[in-house]
Amino acid sequence: MDEGSDPQPPDSGRPYEKAAVAGAALATLASPFKSLVAALLLQGSETDPDRKAQLRTWAWVSGGLVALGLVIGLIAVAAVASQVNDVRNKMRPDPAGPCQGGPQEGVPGVNIPGTNKYRIPCVFGGTATIRF
Repeated sequence: MDEGSDPQPPDSGRPYEKAAVAGAALATLASPFKSLVAALLLQGSETDPDRKAQLRTWAWVSGGLVALGLVIGLIAVAAVASQVNDVRNKMRPDPAGPCQGGPQEGVPGVNIPGTNKYRIPCVFGGTATIRF
């Protein structure tokens, strides 16, 4: 050995073993964000180009799963918000439909021209026609 050369670790120049890759894959599926952080931290201190490439791939896959989770979460929030909006719209009274809940008290009716009938809005939607 030369006196000026650095000693190489025994596993230098070889990619990670299959067991380590399988463990990383399982960790990525279980917790993509933690796997992304671990891959980035390990990649920063790795000097071997083969292992650095494996860690970079691990980071990209983990980041992709984190992004996919965010997209799915945003879609779920949008779907729930849309359903809430639909429910609110259905709860608004429909003035054109049949009387629901009976005529509102204290509300003046609108005279129907040429008759002695009045149209009065109802409590939960619709209108009632009452003859006076």
